[in-house]
Amino acid sequence: MAREFERWFADPWINHGIFNDLIDVVNTNTNEDVRDRIGGSNINELYNVFAPNIKSLCNYRDRFLQLYPRFNVNDVNDIYTNNEILTCQQ
Repeated sequence: MAREFERWFADPWINHGIFNDLIDVVNTNTNEDVRDRIGGSNINELYNVFAPNIKSLCNYRDRFLQLYPRFNVNDVNDIYTNNEILTCQQ
């Protein structure tokens, strides 16, 4: 099994919903209630975000957006909200 699918790899620190939403395919079906308009990241990008100063999911989000500006900040904030990570919303 790939390392990113092993429970110990990200759990409990990285919410599985956020992890999955960042690496999945963008949902472009306009007939659905689209709550995940982001995707296309990969395990290397997610891992490279970690640094000594990353102490919370909010720090993680901020550094992810800094390193990968191709991701829309509003879309990233939406997946945090949809995964009930509300403490770092601006």
